[in-house]
Parts: sequence; structure tokens; C-alpha cells
Amino acid sequence: MMYSNGFALAVKKNGNTLREVRRDGRMTTFLPFNSEYSIFLKNNNDRRALVNIFVDGTLAVSDLVIRPNWSGDIERFLVDGNLDSGRKFKFVSLDHPDVQDPSSQENGVIKAEFWLEKEFRMPAIHVDPWDHKTIGYPPYRPWTKTDDNTGEFTNTGGLIGSSGMRTNSISSSMLRSCNVSKQSLTADAGATVEGGYSGQSFGTTTFGIKEPNSTILEVCLRSSDKAVTVKDTRNRKCVECGRKARKRDNFCPGCGASLPDLVSV
Repeated sequence: MMYSNGFALAVKKNGNTLREVRRDGRMTTFLPFNSEYSIFLKNNNDRRALVNIFVDGTLAVSDLVIRPNWSGDIERFLVDGNLDSGRKFKFVSLDHPDVQDPSSQENGVIKAEFWLEKEFRMPAIHVDPWDHKTIGYPPYRPWTKTDDNTGEFTNTGGLIGSSGMRTNSISSSMLRSCNVSKQSLTADAGATVEGGYSGQSFGTTTFGIKEPNSTILEVCLRSSDKAVTVKDTRNRKCVECGRKARKRDNFCPGCGASLPDLVSV
């Protein structure tokens, strides 16, 4: 699982978190072709956050608001502003007919960009003009109440599309990468297309001003015969000598090879 500045990103299959290893200079996770997957997000900050998710270089889910100290899974594209249902994420080989640009270098890359909501403080006011005692208001947190007293979150548990700023969605015809530079097609490379039906729903809310600096987390999808989950690492084997290693081992106890890069999949 990728962590930075109180945010986390991971890929899940059938509810199990997939393990990342460093490969070719980037964090990579493995799952079989034709697998549907979900994207795990976490906001461990005490403020709301806005997140955009890019899949294969294309904006797939935009302007989603995550409540403080919340975590959950995103299993589908947010297409054409449909907040009630859509199509799941599905990982396929590059020769699949639904892959828009098999030569894109962004194929297989999942990127989440997070912004915290700026927290405002009201100016201090004078309580007693004679002794100039002052009192300050607490930080302004607009998500603590709603005008209709019904709450602002839906059954997604805290993940909602924002209405205060325009929610940008994409149509299926736009699911192509903006980066069209060529790459050599490797046997385990793949891309994401629309999968089966998903009834995951989103609501609407307003969002204040974004902090100027964002946090970006990335993970790359590659194929394997089976999904490599976090639990699988307890029985991992070195691909150099085949010896079993413990979960906490960073190096093979047999040949000394670096295990994070050499896990049998």
C-alpha cells in the first residue's frame, strides 16, 4: 500500500489488498488478465480531501470528496455524471479489442491526486474594548453540519462527488491515454477497460478551496498467473534459488537476493 502525507492508495481484487513490489523503478502490483479490481483510498487527515483518479493516463473518476479519517474502495468509472451506477474496472491484455491505445506508456498506471480542503480561521474579535481581551473562533469546518440536517454523505461511507465545483466525468469513448508515445509491448503489460455492472452510488456536496499543493500516489498494474496479495507474502519464495522466506525478510536467507523485487508470482 502506498502512503504519503496522510493519504493511501492500493489495488484490491475480491476484497484482498494486492502487494506492491518495486519493478523498473516504479511500484508495481500483479493480477491476472480479465480481472476486475477496485481502488482503495484512505484519507487519514483531519480535513476533507478532493481526489482525482487517472487510469491509463485518462481521468476516470473526478472531483470526489473524501471525509476526514475515512477509507474505502472505488470499484467503477464515474461516467457521464451517472452517480447511481456504472462499469467496473477490468484489467485486460493490450490486444483486447476495447483497449484504445495499446502503445501508450501510461497503460497499466493508476494515479490518484489528492488535495486537502483549506481550513479558514475567522478573525479574532474584541470581547472587552477596555482591556482588549480577544477571543478567536475555532477553524471553519463546513462539513460538520448540513442545512437540511440529513447529512451530506451517501451509502458510500464518505466518498461523494462534489457539486460546489463542477464534477467532470468521461464517456466510454474518451477512455484513451493522452500520452501516445510508443513503447515496446511486454508480455505482462495490460490496460483497464469497462467491466461488469456496478451499483456503487455517489452523492453530491460542496467543497471549499483546495490547498495549493497536491499529493500524488501511483501504482502500476502488471499481469501474473495469480494475484499477489499481502497475505501471500507469508509464503513467498525467492525466484533465484526457490527458498522460502518469511514475511519480514528483505533478503533471501539462502542466496541473499533482494526479496522485494524477486517475489514469486
